[in-house]
Amino acid sequence: MSLSSEPDMRSSNARIMYVEDDADTRELVSYVLARAGYEVIVAENPEQATRLAQSTSFDLYLIDNRMPGIWHRAVWLVAEV
Repeated sequence: MSLSSEPDMRSSNARIMYVEDDADTRELVSYVLARAGYEVIVAENPEQATRLAQSTSFDLYLIDNRMPGIWHRAVWLVAEV
């Protein structure tokens, strides 16, 4: 039993958008998340993330905050959700 009042996202097959420009990191993190039971959709850049966010709903966004050009896109993603 969890002490947290937050729902366990794994029990609902949560969909995660993972935005990462480094291919090795993207592959590793998406693999770990998928093995944990999450549905992982990856984006390689802010533009791809924006297109995906317009056509698909996500439960969680994991965004590389050091990616060039990501901050204005991240604010847009949050504002639109």
